[in-house]
Amino acid sequence: MIAWLLACIAAAPPGDCSALSTDTERDRCRYEQLMALPADQVDAAATLAPTIEDPIMQGAAVVGWVQKHARSLSPEGGERLCGILQKDSERTACARRFSAAHLQR
Repeated sequence: MIAWLLACIAAAPPGDCSALSTDTERDRCRYEQLMALPADQVDAAATLAPTIEDPIMQGAAVVGWVQKHARSLSPEGGERLCGILQKDSERTACARRFSAAHLQR
């Protein structure tokens, strides 16, 4: 994972995942960018998440980001991000992550 991250950083300027040569590399780079965004960057997260082309990686990124920031995420922000996901089951699972923030340790 560390080697991949270093390759991502070396292959593209910060913030420019589109310069990477394969779809997988671009998606991984965008995943890392999304996960690095702080909780107050909901708009940036909602803009970046749809650029992850692989639906499985996109789902993992959105759900992971929502879960990571569940305690400080507004219901509107959570719904906006979870709404990006294509499957109803993914959107429901995502919504549980921010709506049950009080149950998280």
